[in-house]
Amino acid sequence: MSWRFCFLLAALDLCLWACTSTPIPHAGFIGPTIQPADIILESYSPSFDDIAMMAWGTEAVERFGPGVVIVGAHGWYAVKGDWLVFPTTLNSTDTPDRPWPVETLIAYEEAAHPTGMIVLLCCNSDHVTLHGHPRVWYSHTDNFITPTRFTSPAEQIKRRLGYPDIVGDIDQFINAG
Repeated sequence: MSWRFCFLLAALDLCLWACTSTPIPHAGFIGPTIQPADIILESYSPSFDDIAMMAWGTEAVERFGPGVVIVGAHGWYAVKGDWLVFPTTLNSTDTPDRPWPVETLIAYEEAAHPTGMIVLLCCNSDHVTLHGHPRVWYSHTDNFITPTRFTSPAEQIKRRLGYPDIVGDIDQFINAG
C-alpha cells in the first residue's frame, strides 16, 4: 500500500471522526486490538479473503480472547437433517464443489485445533441447531462475508434496512455446546 493511499485513508478517518462523534472504520480496516498470532484463519473458499477473515478474527478475539480459529466456508441448506457446507479447498480438484455435512467440517477442525474457540463463518439458511461442540460458535442464519462494523456507513444502512436477518456481528453467533 503506498504512503499516499495510507495518508488518504487516515485523512478520511479524521474527517469522519470530526463529522460524527466516533470514527467509523473504512471497509477493510483491521482494528489495532488483533495480532496475526492471536487467531488461526482457515479459509476454504475464495470469497473469504484475508481482509474479511481478519475482520471476523478481530471480532472473535475481542469476544473470546486469543487462540480463536476462524473457519470460512460457504454454507447451504440442510438435506435430510444435515447442514451442508462447501469447504472447496479441502476437496480434490476433481470435485471442488462437493458438499460436506457441517459436523464433518467441525470434526476436522476440532482434530486440527484441539484448543481454542472455533467460529464457523458458514451460512445456515435452514437455521440448523448444533449440539455437542462446546468450543464451536456459529450463526443461526446466514452471515455476511465481512462484519458490519468494517463496512462503509452506506453499506451499514443498506444491511440494516435491506437484510435485517443476516448476521453481521460476532455477538449474534451462538454456541453449539
